[in-house]
Parts: sequence; structure tokens; C-alpha cells
Amino acid sequence: METITNFLFYNSINTSLTSEIIEEFGDKKYLNYEALFKSPSRINNFSIDLINDFKTTSFDFSHNRSIDYSLPRKAPNTNTINTTKPIIDKQEELKKANQILKKETLKYKNIILQLIQSDYYDDNHISNIEIFMKSDCNEDNISCILDAAEMIIKDNKTDEHIVEGILTLISSKSYDDVNPKGMLICQSLLRVKNYSIQDKAIQTFERWNSKKGIEDLQDLEFVEPWLKKYADDVIFYLRKYGTD
Repeated sequence: METITNFLFYNSINTSLTSEIIEEFGDKKYLNYEALFKSPSRINNFSIDLINDFKTTSFDFSHNRSIDYSLPRKAPNTNTINTTKPIIDKQEELKKANQILKKETLKYKNIILQLIQSDYYDDNHISNIEIFMKSDCNEDNISCILDAAEMIIKDNKTDEHIVEGILTLISSKSYDDVNPKGMLICQSLLRVKNYSIQDKAIQTFERWNSKKGIEDLQDLEFVEPWLKKYADDVIFYLRKYGTD
């Protein structure tokens, strides 16, 4: 900070003032107000056009001095802001959230496997997995349940009993509730070289009863004529009676 004692800086000053009133420092002119105020008659004999920046100049007439604050003052840096801390905190939060989701998914994996292994499936019987999906599955945990179903299918694609249990699980909710994860499970099973599993996968589309599944079903090719006919019949039914 520069301090100029007894002088006030102006852009333009009436040149009729005497040199004892006007002082020059470099390319700037200053008014020696101490000399000016000693002669009141001089105040009436000059004109001041512009003050450089009235907001940046502080006046203290009681001490007969003017302090020029036009130069920026840098405050001491007492605190160092650590900009990396919020990023680290966010990463820790995400890590903890992922750990919780993983734990929940594994919990549901064990529950689903236990239900399926002790269950049986019949058109006239409500299975334990259906009861579980209707009573315990909701919008808060359905994502973890479907992730658990995917994990189970990856390890048990050729186990007809477990496959039927998983297909019963995803068909217990609406098409919109379980997709896209439910559709991915179903599509992966339609490609398994097991006609019984393919048959159950087609039946899942029938149980969903949604026109949204038509495109996915008609894009598939079936080796067995009876599977092809069953898929075509389901497509025809969905076009006519399926929900939008």
C-alpha cells in the first residue's frame, strides 16, 4: 500500500494554481491540500474536474493526511483451502454406497436361492417366490433384487428349476417394473440351448402381457417349430390383447 501524505490525486487541476499547490509525481498530479487550506482564497480560484476514484481514496482530515488505497492490498493467507477434500469426501460416500448396495444384493441373492430351492411351480399353486415378490419387493429394493437374480442366472443358466424360479420372479411384476434388467435376463435364457428353458422364457412374455415385449420376442429365431409357433401365438395375443 502506498501512502501519500498531505496530497490528494486529481485527474485535472486548474493550471492557474501555483506550483506550491500542485505537485507532480511521475505522470500524476497531486493537490497539496495542506497548503491549499492555509489560504481559503485559493479555494475559490481553482476548479477540480474529476477525482480519480472517490471510492478508493480514504480521507482523514483530523490527522491532516490522505491515504491512497488505489493499489490493491493482499491480505495475509492464514488459511489454506484444500480443494481436494470435497472430492475425496464424495469418493468415500460413493464407495460406502456401493458397499451397501453390494451387501444388500448378496443378501437378496441368498434369500431368493433359498426360496427357489424349497419351491415348486404349478399353474394352480402360488409359489413362495411369487409371495415374496408381492409382499417384500418394492421400488426401494427391486433394483437389488433384480441384480441378485442376474447373479444367480449367470451361475445357473442350465439349471431348469432355478431358471424357472427366476423367470417366475421377474414375471411376478409388470414389464415396466422389472425392465430393462428383467428383459436382459429373459433374452439371455432364450438363447440357451435348452428347449424347456426357452419355452419358460417365452411364457414370461405371455405373463407380462405387454405390447412392449413384442419387438424383442419377434427378433428371436427358434430351431424347434413348436417353439416358433408358440412365440408367434404369444406375439399375436399381445398385439390384440396386450397392455400398452
